[in-house]
Amino acid sequence: MSHDHQHDSDSYFPGSVYEVIVRTKGGFLLRSTPLLGEEVGGFIDLLKSEHWEYLGFQVLPTQAAKELLERDAEHLRTQADELEKFLVKHHRGFQNSVEGMRDRADNLERRATFLTSLK
Repeated sequence: MSHDHQHDSDSYFPGSVYEVIVRTKGGFLLRSTPLLGEEVGGFIDLLKSEHWEYLGFQVLPTQAAKELLERDAEHLRTQADELEKFLVKHHRGFQNSVEGMRDRADNLERRATFLTSLK
C-alpha cells in the first residue's frame, strides 16, 4: 500500500480532482473520497491526527483511482465467489455475507463509473 507522506499543498494541483482512497493497514477499503488538490493536505492531516496508526491512504488522479477501484471490485467478487462455494457446502446462513460483499463490489464499480463521467 502506498503512503504519500508528501502531502503539502504543493504536491497536488489546485483545482484538479484527486481520489483519496482510505484503507485499513490490512488493506480493507474504507472509503474513496474525491477532493480538490488544495483540500488533500488538510484531509490527510485530519486522518493522521485521528487514526493514522490504523489507516493507510492513496491519493490518485481520477483515471488511476477508477482502475484501482475496478480491480478491487473484481478481487472482491472473486473472494465472494470462493466464500460462497465454501459456505454453500458448510453453512447456508452465511449467504448474507456473500451478498454484502457483492453489494460492496457493486458500490465500488458505481464509484469507478462515476469517476469516468467526471472527465
